[in-house]
Amino acid sequence: MKLLFIGDICFNKRIYFDDSILELINQVDYVVGNLEGPITNSSHKIIKVGPHLKNSSLLNKYFSGKLILSIANNHIMDFGDDGLSDTIKYLKSHNILFGGAGKNLACASKPLRLYSNNSSLSLFFRAENELNIATENTSGVAPITTTISDKSLITNELMISDNVCFYLHGGTEYNPYINNFQTSVSDFYQKAGVKKILWTHSHSISAPIDNEYGSIYPSLGNAIFEQPNNSSLPTNSKNIFKIIFGINLYNKWRYVSSTLGLAVMIDFCCTSSRDKVNVISFTQSILKVHKNSKLITRSFTHYLFRNSSKYWRSFLFFSSRWQMSFKDKESCYFPLSELLNKNQSFNDAFSNFNFLFIFPGILRSVFAMMFMLYIYTS
Repeated sequence: MKLLFIGDICFNKRIYFDDSILELINQVDYVVGNLEGPITNSSHKIIKVGPHLKNSSLLNKYFSGKLILSIANNHIMDFGDDGLSDTIKYLKSHNILFGGAGKNLACASKPLRLYSNNSSLSLFFRAENELNIATENTSGVAPITTTISDKSLITNELMISDNVCFYLHGGTEYNPYINNFQTSVSDFYQKAGVKKILWTHSHSISAPIDNEYGSIYPSLGNAIFEQPNNSSLPTNSKNIFKIIFGINLYNKWRYVSSTLGLAVMIDFCCTSSRDKVNVISFTQSILKVHKNSKLITRSFTHYLFRNSSKYWRSFLFFSSRWQMSFKDKESCYFPLSELLNKNQSFNDAFSNFNFLFIFPGILRSVFAMMFMLYIYTS
């Protein structure tokens, strides 16, 4: 059983597949992606920070009937219960397999079990808590948890299926490195018996991590994600503020990273075989395999090394990676400790730092400046 794992999907107009993509699809039994936003006509937006995303009803026309979708993410509830309900109805009516969300926690948490002549696989879809988690009585997505019951769940599932795979939605946006939360979660699941763990959400490709337990993909990046004016790179601004604080660099990074993704082909019948990883790109409404995947991956690495200090400085100022909940009054989480490894004591001191209030953009910037000063003077 071969599966092709890709990243975030969000589009609202006709798209086109290059022959290189069709060739990949023809080699596998299923294509697994993340549906970043509901398929709905509802206009009732929930109260939240950030954009409200929708997806195209043309989705069923692509992927040759092999599509499996995770609907466990931070945007599937952008239009509330109606948006989720409409999405599930659409997927069922077009025979598209899915998992990760439902009318209650029990439905959302169910694994998707796949069978072939030679093997069986259980797929779990889960997401970080961002205004979206299901409860016993309310709809939403399955949460990422690491409890004793999760360990038992994996152990029991391995008695039913030959393999268990976790496809998770979480991480730090536009950060190409695995963060502390992803590391601890992946470590827990791997030690419980999960050999393949794949993450989406950061909109930036990350290098795979192979260890004695299996493989972790910290971010698959974007598969099909519409960008404004994505036919051209952002131009440099001559505004002195943008030059000093790295906004030009940050905007370029966001553009480049958001047009690239990983397509990971995993053969679950032959666990000894290496995964096949391709870099894919989506520009001008065309999805294709990048002709020089190794060069692109190497260029990303070199780019980050050369611009690391400027990149992280601009990232601290302009990242929107924080969350809130009006209903439960949960604290904001701004993972500064996950962004910098310059000072270990800094990481230790602030690894679990929570804010009890919301930071607007300008206050985030002032706060980031204060901590940058602390880092360089300590």
